[in-house]
Amino acid sequence: MKFVDDLFKLYREHLTGDDEDAIEIVLHLFADHKREDLERFISELSDEEVFQMVSFYVIEMVKRKMTEEGLETFKANQIPHDPNIH
Repeated sequence: MKFVDDLFKLYREHLTGDDEDAIEIVLHLFADHKREDLERFISELSDEEVFQMVSFYVIEMVKRKMTEEGLETFKANQIPHDPNIH
């Protein structure tokens, strides 16, 4: 995805390899955007990118729900790899 490639190039020198870096950058980037801005961004994604985005979102929400219910969450290496996600 060109957007992610450009974002990575822009912030590469600020990244330490910690997941928190990516979270902070992305949340800060989209923080002041309105729904219409996000919908426009989504409309420019390919079908595969929309699938990936929604899939990752739902996975994270299920993991959050599992934590809330006292169930152990997925370990990073236990998440099944979908060959359609790159």
